[in-house]
Amino acid sequence: MQDLLATLATWHGYAKLRLHTDSTVASLRVVTVNLGHLLRRFSMETANEFSTVALPSEEAVAARKYTNALTRAAKAKEAPPAPPESGKQKRFNMNTAKLNFLGDYVDSIPQFGTTDSYSTQVVSVCTRRGYRAHYTETKTVGRVRALPSQAVLQTDQQESLRRTSGPTRSPPASSERHGASRK
Repeated sequence: MQDLLATLATWHGYAKLRLHTDSTVASLRVVTVNLGHLLRRFSMETANEFSTVALPSEEAVAARKYTNALTRAAKAKEAPPAPPESGKQKRFNMNTAKLNFLGDYVDSIPQFGTTDSYSTQVVSVCTRRGYRAHYTETKTVGRVRALPSQAVLQTDQQESLRRTSGPTRSPPASSERHGASRK
């Protein structure tokens, strides 16, 4: 158990570095493989020794879903669903997307850079600024639907970042950053 916790802390430390070199990416790859082995061992040996149950918030969600299902069944004149179990046993699940994609995280760093260098903010800026409404209202007869150009979106994103963040730092030297042109 302590090996797993130490390896998780090491993996997290490597994964959240803001500047990676070839050696840190190689080390992260080794730690990721080790983490996978330890998680599988934990799943097979240790996880079954603990009796875990659903959290109260999870039970509340199940109760709300059950209530909604009862309402839908009554309207459709169908048989009501079975009520959710209280104190339902929960087991450690290795089959989650988060654990499945751990190995891909290492390969994404040289390709796209660290996770602090990109975001989904352009999408959220579009949603907040009403571009979605613009998209649906644009005339589309005989032509492609028009969204604001990438330059407009990028300008809006930079403006939003300037308002929310403090003073800017200079970026690291391009020779030290992954994703920079290679010789």
